[in-house]
Amino acid sequence: MINLAPGFALFSLLSLAQRNAYNVFTIQLVSVSMGMTCIFLLNVFIYATHVSIDTALNIYLATFTAVTGFVTLAWFRRGVVRYVNWKVKPRKRFIVAAIFFLLFAFLLYHKYSAVVFVEELIILRKIVDNPHIASWNISYTLGGRTTYFFVPFYIFIAMVSRIAGIDSYAAIFGLWPFSAIVSLACIVKISNLLTKRLAAGFAFMAMAFTYALLFTPPRPDFFVVFIPTPDRYALSAALLVPLAIFHFLIHLEHKRINIPTFLGLIYLIVEMTFIHARETIFTLAIIASVLIVLSLNYRKNKHHVIRVLWLILLVAMCLLAYKMINLMVQPYLKSIIADYRQEMLAALQNLWHKRGILGLFSPLPEYILYEYQRFFYCYTENGYAYMPLAVLLLPVYVLCVDRTRMLYLPVAGALFGLYAAFSGLRLLLGISVGVPFVFDCYSLLGLILTIVFCDMLRIVCQGLLRIRSIPRRVAAGLGFFALCSLYLALANGSQAYRDLIRPLHLTSYLLTLALAAYQASRIARRSLPAFVRYFELRKAGYSFAWFNTTLIGLACLCVGYQVWGAADASRARFRVGLPRQSVAAIETIVNDYPLNVRPPQHCLAAVDFIKRLVPTGQSWFGSDTLLPLMAANHYSPVILVDGKFLPALECNFIFLKKWVPSLDPTSILDFNDFVSAIGPDRFKELLAEYDIRWLLIAESYRESFIEIMGWGAEAKGPRLAYHDQYISIFQIGPGEIPGPSQE
Repeated sequence: MINLAPGFALFSLLSLAQRNAYNVFTIQLVSVSMGMTCIFLLNVFIYATHVSIDTALNIYLATFTAVTGFVTLAWFRRGVVRYVNWKVKPRKRFIVAAIFFLLFAFLLYHKYSAVVFVEELIILRKIVDNPHIASWNISYTLGGRTTYFFVPFYIFIAMVSRIAGIDSYAAIFGLWPFSAIVSLACIVKISNLLTKRLAAGFAFMAMAFTYALLFTPPRPDFFVVFIPTPDRYALSAALLVPLAIFHFLIHLEHKRINIPTFLGLIYLIVEMTFIHARETIFTLAIIASVLIVLSLNYRKNKHHVIRVLWLILLVAMCLLAYKMINLMVQPYLKSIIADYRQEMLAALQNLWHKRGILGLFSPLPEYILYEYQRFFYCYTENGYAYMPLAVLLLPVYVLCVDRTRMLYLPVAGALFGLYAAFSGLRLLLGISVGVPFVFDCYSLLGLILTIVFCDMLRIVCQGLLRIRSIPRRVAAGLGFFALCSLYLALANGSQAYRDLIRPLHLTSYLLTLALAAYQASRIARRSLPAFVRYFELRKAGYSFAWFNTTLIGLACLCVGYQVWGAADASRARFRVGLPRQSVAAIETIVNDYPLNVRPPQHCLAAVDFIKRLVPTGQSWFGSDTLLPLMAANHYSPVILVDGKFLPALECNFIFLKKWVPSLDPTSILDFNDFVSAIGPDRFKELLAEYDIRWLLIAESYRESFIEIMGWGAEAKGPRLAYHDQYISIFQIGPGEIPGPSQE
């Protein structure tokens, strides 16, 4: 109701000016992206008017109820609306798809993901609890702004929690089926648009369901292909990018601009840019790979080439605008980007001195976490055992395609593979962008390889079933299965393969590009090899039931192959239903949710005090600041957990660099070390600058902290508001903390 219905209303409104002839599947996907556009516009409205989430929800629903009524009236006048024939039975394919998606949603709702990011929970809490939402009051620090200026997906989660009557934190897992099903449906449609067949989509659905049943996905900031969770990393890589590619392919099918799909594409590019600009760059690379394939037959595709060039220019302008706006809104990012760029320039100079021009194709010891060997750990430990086979069969697939558009994804996959393997070349892009995060393209590489692999399974099934003799068919199938199993056993468990993975995969990627150029010329001349015709489904002499059964069985086997040797951390974990009330939800989240940063258990006793007796909108500091931010609408200039500054959080890096530049902000610092380094006077300046009103100090830090600050029995200090055997909470009133010494 929050996404699909308003999205369909907006799509229908735009379609009044331009008639569309889409099937139901396409309309549903376009409506999803239109719904995201509506929520983005609501985000802009909220920032402009500073209304609460409840007021925004009422305005949102009222607006699109009015739009729906207007569209329905227009349909009646045009004779579009007809009486429903209730006697018509639904198609069997629709019933099967509906049952599948219901089972898929039920399965995901009772699963735990690998991680929940507390920084997203904090933003979500502020959107729900703030009576006046603005861009400057939904970050950790009051007056600061989030890294991602617009937050439409968090607003979506907040509205869903309001309608469902559950805590906003509980709504996150409730929306996992939505994000996973939209991603799955989008990939099925992409494979259908490219191959004009549904077989690859069915194989992908079977693999996704098997994966959801048997495995827990890895952290989405590490690797994601199937079942993306509703967080910024998974949404960008496995939902927004496929949706953008879907809209791009629909855009290519029309000789004229289609208003709804083109606006959906523009919105997706804008949202991706403001969530993760890295994924926008990767989308631009996929569009560029399509341009390369189309340019191989320029005379025939001249019109499409020009349209793609205009689109690339538009995406580049979006990226440039994002960079300018982001640096203007958050000027402190300039120093961070400058530091990153300086480190990458030093790494590039080191490569140049050691290997010269060949250094551009060499590994990077300074960025070992992004090296191509990481791909080995992505698939070996997380249920993607088929991935080496997908890389190996990539050149074979190119030789089997019978349409130019089927070359888009293999070429894009080969280019991403070369980009990941040639580490020195990644430095050039990283230096131009300013951050090393653009080095990580493994999720998108894995997604492209999986889509191509699913269509390769279709080709294998067709080849096997075309063998007339059943004994020969069985023998061929067993032989192929034995060879693949032997190769996968080597590729998933061998140290030698891990050492050779880079040159082996490089050979496959380079061969794919060469064969793609060759196959494109054969397709243009309509002189395909005879064996390509062998795999055409309409010429096969077997039933579709046998084909579908074999295909789905192979797809499930490719994913389930690894379950026997999988690590315990990657096996599926299931949970019970989530609590409805917010007081119980905090304890459940801290105890049971797979948080990336977990508040200490001993702080939970203070949750009730924080929620009931502390006014909202207060600023906190101390040895543990995460829990107040998660429990209620509070602020803090820094995130400390169990007395430690976590360098992975950007706000900590900026804070430490400002207040104690002598300490290394990339290391895990202790609260006592920070207080000793900053001194009492500077600490009082800190309290005054951020208007700190509450201090949460763990008992293990209390005595040393009071001693360093000089707040003894006779000295005037903050008032003790809460105390138990684990923590103390001090309240700082106006004038209670004397200013810094003027001596």
